[in-house]
Amino acid sequence: MRFYLSKDIVTSISDSKKPETTALHIIRLWQRDNALWDSTAPFPPTFHKDAFIADFANPNHKSISRYLRRFGFNSYPAEVARLLGPDFFLCRQAIDDMLEQRNKIAHGDPLATSTIPELDVMVKRVKSYCRTADCCSATYFRTKACPVR
Repeated sequence: MRFYLSKDIVTSISDSKKPETTALHIIRLWQRDNALWDSTAPFPPTFHKDAFIADFANPNHKSISRYLRRFGFNSYPAEVARLLGPDFFLCRQAIDDMLEQRNKIAHGDPLATSTIPELDVMVKRVKSYCRTADCCSATYFRTKACPVR
């Protein structure tokens, strides 16, 4: 989890070519995120959400799985597949297709056309996927991380 909270600076460190620039990024990491990386102290009670979810703009199945792995939920893909059963592949494809369609519309693609019946089927499958994803993650966090959920 610490990596994702400091990812912007860690990426800057790995991308920098000059030792002086690398040193400045390391100093910045130390100054801003020292409390996050101190393994002897309790984890800080708050952190800025944008640092943690910055790369979660297009939540398709793959990115949802990667995101939940940050919390240790490594079995998410298998769990959601088990709960959706034979509908898993259709629902996973629907969520990916819905995001692709949204991106085409957002970028003004003239080929972004779907009929109402096509969208209706897609929306039903996306809702099914989202309900199942919510159920999976709620169960995981209730048992592993957050008893309030």
